[in-house]
Amino acid sequence: MKQAWLAAWLAAGAASAQAADGSNWLDWSGWALGVAIALAVFLLVSTNRRQAQLVTAMREAESEAQAAAARECARAERERFGKRLLMALQARETLADFGTTLLEQLCQRLDAKAAAFHCREAGSGDYVLAAHYAGGAALVERYGPGEGVAGQAVRDRRRCICAGQAVDWLSIDSGTQRAAPATVIVAPLVGHDEVPGVVELALLRAADADSLALLDEVLPLVALSLDTLLIKLHTLAEFARYRELEALQRQVLDHISDGIFGQDVDGRVTFVNAAALQLLAFREDELLGQPMHALTHHHTADGRPFPREECPVYHCMQDGRTRTVADQVFWRRDGSPLAVEYTAAVIEQGGVIKGAVVSFRDLGERMRTLAELERRERQLEDSEAKLRMLFESANEGIWLIDSDGRTTDLNPAMAGILGSSREALLGRSIFDFVDEGNEAIFRAQIRRRLEGETGSYEIALTRADGRQLPCLFNASPLRDAQGVQVGSFAMVSDLSRHR
Repeated sequence: MKQAWLAAWLAAGAASAQAADGSNWLDWSGWALGVAIALAVFLLVSTNRRQAQLVTAMREAESEAQAAAARECARAERERFGKRLLMALQARETLADFGTTLLEQLCQRLDAKAAAFHCREAGSGDYVLAAHYAGGAALVERYGPGEGVAGQAVRDRRRCICAGQAVDWLSIDSGTQRAAPATVIVAPLVGHDEVPGVVELALLRAADADSLALLDEVLPLVALSLDTLLIKLHTLAEFARYRELEALQRQVLDHISDGIFGQDVDGRVTFVNAAALQLLAFREDELLGQPMHALTHHHTADGRPFPREECPVYHCMQDGRTRTVADQVFWRRDGSPLAVEYTAAVIEQGGVIKGAVVSFRDLGERMRTLAELERRERQLEDSEAKLRMLFESANEGIWLIDSDGRTTDLNPAMAGILGSSREALLGRSIFDFVDEGNEAIFRAQIRRRLEGETGSYEIALTRADGRQLPCLFNASPLRDAQGVQVGSFAMVSDLSRHR
């Protein structure tokens, strides 16, 4: 536009010059001065325009940089919040505490005015109210997959947002007023194979992009923590049930008047009841783990040596046949003989002979309680089988160590995390799998377990191939049937896989 105007002006000036042919020199000077002024004005306008464009571009670039910085700041803040929330959840030992902490943190961060947390019930598969934040009597206690908006969100495995008239039926109560929320967010906690829980948040405003981005980043980690807590609670419940069965077995054995003891396939004592200790005049610690035949069945009644290979109990474990003997003696601790009638029966698990149980009494008495004992043994074996199945099939690593930090057992998932076989890892110290910095963390945590504390912490494990894996440990003290602490038990999650 400006170039066309300048060309026209110059053309007009040239025409004027032709019409004034023969005029004086001043006319030509005026014309030249006008051309110079026009060119100067044109250059000035062009320069100002370019400067304005440059300023606009700089402002746009600055605005974009500020927006990018704001987005990065928001992302960093979401990440910091997620870490704080995860550490807070890892310290919770019950579902109620877990849910309460989760809802309090989310409501404070998102400015939600009410919230509810439902957790999946293992037996029924329903979702049961475990915690709420500023909730009223209208909270739903239980629902199944596909039932209502929350149940459908579980089935679809994705977040649902209700807004407008869709939430008019819900109210947020304060001490002085009642208001309908503008938005309700229903967010399922999606785990590996299932949805372990659902979070519902009621807001008095529309859900913004930052709030939804926060939920998208944080809830997968919350699902991981909830899965870990559920597995830990179930495993500890199984351990408790196993200890209860052991205590029940001990109670039954100690109320039987017949002497009863068990031994493994090598003939070493695995358990002994009070009647056997009284009849044989031994203490329990003098028999447990010791070869029973060498202590109490080493000679015949006439004093001849009695090799273990000729003992009916040994033959019982070889062919699996139950034997009842009434013409032999057991030897007391003081060397005096005890004429006994005894019955030996094998202990089997999965069709494999694991040892034998021997019931004996003074000669002349009949055994009355073997059937009850065998029934208790079957219950104990069934509990052990279920516990082993849970142990072997768990998705997370399970690591058992003694008080010195040596591996007493671990499941396939834990062996996979360490990158080696179970057989190669048994008996190894946990300090073999960490560098110096992480060794200090391990030692501090072992001291806490010895003091009876439970806890969660992160640590980097060094695999057999040299690669380091960031792992989350949820550790608890491990006690035997008598309540004596014998080591530690930890649920281990590979954080690199989940992140």
